[in-house]
Amino acid sequence: MLRFINSNRMAAVGLAAAVVLVVVTMFGRFGGQSETDRELDQPPDTTVMTAAESEQDDGPTVRKDEPAVDTVPDQERLTVPIDPSGSRSDRTETGAQQSAIDFAGTVQQRLLYLTEGAASELLTSWSDASADLSDLDAEIDEVATLRSTLMSGGGDLWWSVTPIASHLDAFDADRARVSVWVVQVIGSDVDPQLGGDAVAPTVDFRTTVVDLVWDATAGWSIWDTSSSPGPVPMMSATSTMSSPTEFMDALGDFTLTKEHS
Repeated sequence: MLRFINSNRMAAVGLAAAVVLVVVTMFGRFGGQSETDRELDQPPDTTVMTAAESEQDDGPTVRKDEPAVDTVPDQERLTVPIDPSGSRSDRTETGAQQSAIDFAGTVQQRLLYLTEGAASELLTSWSDASADLSDLDAEIDEVATLRSTLMSGGGDLWWSVTPIASHLDAFDADRARVSVWVVQVIGSDVDPQLGGDAVAPTVDFRTTVVDLVWDATAGWSIWDTSSSPGPVPMMSATSTMSSPTEFMDALGDFTLTKEHS
């Protein structure tokens, strides 16, 4: 790996800032609803069927059981869990809350390590039938931009999304709203033969609000998400920022946690 060169530091910091902006946009894109529209007593423009109604209806939305496992080269270890904890089929407060955690953590983390086709299939498998396809396409484009930026130097990259805490804001048998506090960590190194800029390791704390609806076929599905900064803790007095090389070298033998419980 090419050791981080001081003359590239400002370029790397600027690049990291742009990457963080992309990440923030990703987490607030999904449904495109305003706060007024997202009141829980205002159902989305879709019919939520009970299990009994689904059996009598010849035309429910059919979801694929598994997305294609189509990974970026050298990332085969990151298989795609369509339902990491198995909570999507649990029509309870606990099931809804865990489904939101799975989506805000595991699913969002997987997106970066997949090709565009596989990422699109994964998001589609989680989205409610009423979700705007243009919003899905926009999120896939943003993931592709983030992936391209992090991989442009040809070195190792790090992208981790970890839920820290969650709160069930509202719930009934057909809809739920969950707030998830997450931390995102990104960074990348460069290949000595390719040159280019590393992305300075960056941490971002955000609260993601996930609106779910019950789908008779897929279980809890995403209707809308929004994201806001914070709460953000202050770094301790003993903390010092790592350069991209120091950061990637320190994590060289670490592997990403696939599932969040």
